[in-house]
Amino acid sequence: MTTIGQRVRGRGGDRGRYVAAAIPVAADRVLDVGCAYGWALGGLRQPGRALVGVDPDAAALRAARASYPDVTFVRGGADRLPFDHDSFDAAIFSDVIGLLSDEQMRRAVDEVHRVLRPGGAFAFTGPHAGLLAWSDPHDFKRRFPGVYKLYMRASGHAPATRLEAGYRHLRMSRYEALLGGRFDMRDVRFCGMFTGPLTWLLVAGSRLRLMPARAQAAVNRFRGWENGLRYPRPLAYNVWIVATKRAAATPSAGSRS
Repeated sequence: MTTIGQRVRGRGGDRGRYVAAAIPVAADRVLDVGCAYGWALGGLRQPGRALVGVDPDAAALRAARASYPDVTFVRGGADRLPFDHDSFDAAIFSDVIGLLSDEQMRRAVDEVHRVLRPGGAFAFTGPHAGLLAWSDPHDFKRRFPGVYKLYMRASGHAPATRLEAGYRHLRMSRYEALLGGRFDMRDVRFCGMFTGPLTWLLVAGSRLRLMPARAQAAVNRFRGWENGLRYPRPLAYNVWIVATKRAAATPSAGSRS
């Protein structure tokens, strides 16, 4: 019998667990596009499984190789994957899409489709244009450059990317257009309404020294749980999708004649 606490915890959950659950146990070759430090792949290791991560960030890949020496990490971009057609049983594309231009988005999903075998699983997560999308700290500098400059002066923080570079939240219609006709969506979860404000609380608390470490840890745990809590589509900050690559259509007898 489950307790009330277990039921509450079960309603939320972090993105990593969702992605891991989307990868079939029988998947022998798994690709993570935009793998960063390799955390998602690190949780998918099992005997006989080949794990491959791709990312353009050399420093992140060095750290990933040190943490997971049994995983293969390759430097490269999402829009030009150095792999053969139909060479992976499952693919992950998690929280990368918002960093890309429209053309890069299309090419990246094209590439995942190319290297994924028919019927292969695709775990795809990204930012959703819900009610509080404007509050995303990763996109705030693009939306509100004047306010962000005041924050930079107050905190002494200098962003790694130019002010014009952001993290765009997309409508579900855009995700459907990227996947449509080539993938079948098996599960769609709209979640994480307060991820942006909670992230701002952590960022400000840390950089402006307004929050003790124990409080930061507690807020971060809550953010991880709330990040997976389901919300109605108009309110959702994130969208998590599990899809499968459609098999190529078989020509009918009439079309061959």
